[in-house]
Amino acid sequence: MHLTNYSINKLAEQDGVADSPVPKWRLTELWNYFENGGVDTVAVREQIEDVIVKAFIACEKAIRDHMVRHIQHGFICHELFGVDILLDEDLRPWLLE
Repeated sequence: MHLTNYSINKLAEQDGVADSPVPKWRLTELWNYFENGGVDTVAVREQIEDVIVKAFIACEKAIRDHMVRHIQHGFICHELFGVDILLDEDLRPWLLE
């Protein structure tokens, strides 16, 4: 089971990518599943947040350089970033992209 981008996988069965519908959970369902299994979801969330923060710190200079080159009126812009996180069997988060 995996959490995924719905818009990409909603037609997985129809497109021949999967033999049956790809199971998808909402994030709240995942947290409930973990909590019911005795998982410390606060710790898992903090570890995920730590990975994401470090990823953005690592690319901050490149983002700022891009903004300086392409934005003429200061930092009047916004960007929405998405991240893919994999949890291993020990619930350790890994940044995929």
